[in-house]
Amino acid sequence: MLPVLLSVLVGEACARRVSVSIYESFAVSKNLPFFPHMRKQSSFSLPAYKIMHKVFATVPRYVDKQDIEEALLRADNFSLDMKYMFAIVDNLKDSYYLGSVTWEELHVMLRNDKFGTGKLDLFQISNIDLRMLRLNFATSMNDALNFFDLHKQKAFFVVKEGKVRGKLYLKDIVELCNTGQL
Repeated sequence: MLPVLLSVLVGEACARRVSVSIYESFAVSKNLPFFPHMRKQSSFSLPAYKIMHKVFATVPRYVDKQDIEEALLRADNFSLDMKYMFAIVDNLKDSYYLGSVTWEELHVMLRNDKFGTGKLDLFQISNIDLRMLRLNFATSMNDALNFFDLHKQKAFFVVKEGKVRGKLYLKDIVELCNTGQL
């Protein structure tokens, strides 16, 4: 059993050096979605903060109409994806992560015009996603890819000591892998 196992491992390692696997080549030829293959060994331990976007949109927990409009303008949602996630934080200065809310939900709040003279609590007036997973600041790219695969998300918030520091997108990792930088 040991010689067979060793020969399979050596054969697989040699094949990966020469070309992509047959499964990856089928996925590429049929335009099927697949996760990128990190070519550089050092990329496996690369921390998430090296690739994350530092500019992202957050929304404070207590908002008025102007706060939501400003958050929508700050978002890097160029394709106008209605499922784009905003991090809900305790306040914009401290940025402690509390949950997330979608672009669509914020637009619905603006249209309903529930705002009076004071600020409203997002936890009471919207469907807050408290389950939105976040990555630690030092999470490796290998673990980040596993998170993307397991949870089927397009992006994760990156936190350090409970504070939102950035947003990591799967499309950025795929692009870096395809250009050979990862």
